[in-house]
Amino acid sequence: MKNYLTEAKKIVPDIAGILIALASLAFVFYFGKLLNSNHTIPLSDYIQLLILIFIAGTMGTAIWGHIKNSEFSRSAAYLENSIELINRARNVLKTTEGTLTNNRVSWVTAARLITRAQHISSKISVQAHQEIFEAEHDYQRHTFGNFLKHKNKPLSEAFFCGAEFSGLSIGEAINHPSQGNGSEKWIPTRIISVIYRFFQYPQNYEDPLESSIEFENHEIQRLWNFGERGVCDYVTFRKHFRRIGNNTIQLSNGKKVRDNMTTNDINQAMLSLSGLEK
Repeated sequence: MKNYLTEAKKIVPDIAGILIALASLAFVFYFGKLLNSNHTIPLSDYIQLLILIFIAGTMGTAIWGHIKNSEFSRSAAYLENSIELINRARNVLKTTEGTLTNNRVSWVTAARLITRAQHISSKISVQAHQEIFEAEHDYQRHTFGNFLKHKNKPLSEAFFCGAEFSGLSIGEAINHPSQGNGSEKWIPTRIISVIYRFFQYPQNYEDPLESSIEFENHEIQRLWNFGERGVCDYVTFRKHFRRIGNNTIQLSNGKKVRDNMTTNDINQAMLSLSGLEK
């Protein structure tokens, strides 16, 4: 239902324009008929009436344009501020050295900023701005996904206890002297869910790559002519080879012709396949 309303909202200006045009044509037709049949009303009165209608139409168009410009400006502001809040959320999670902090207050603040950003982004009304935000969200998913790691590895359970964690089990972390009393340093799980949910792709994610297609032959030809032969050979390699486990298989017309290929076997096979479409 929400998607239907969103799509319907896009065509409201077009429908309004068509209705206004039809109403204008109907009025002109009626006015001409009235002028032709009624000779008691002075022509000057008709002209004044037309002028008033023209002024009213101009004012209506100006008001409509002002409304659309205001909507565009508000939408642009929502876009800018939502992106800024997301960037602030990531910065809040950084230590002075630029690494990821496990400070409870920082995580709570970051979760609040992300929640605010998502609320503001829901008010973006211009389609182009919505698409820009989705593209920015894709970028932030990548950035957050790389940032929320310790030494390039997923965070350990001890990390979320909010104190010393490096090389410690969760039992060692919660009993470490840096913990202090109670569990006040532990990061709440609902806070973690806000941040992790933000950089995960949802089940209903609409991937813009779904409409992408493979290279066509004329594109491969053009790349080859411009010296991009590594790309061309890799495309050829992907068409003729598969790897299952540690077993590399060569295909021809979709059927297996060789398997358990060694490094030399692959290189020799590529010598005969290298180049344009084969």
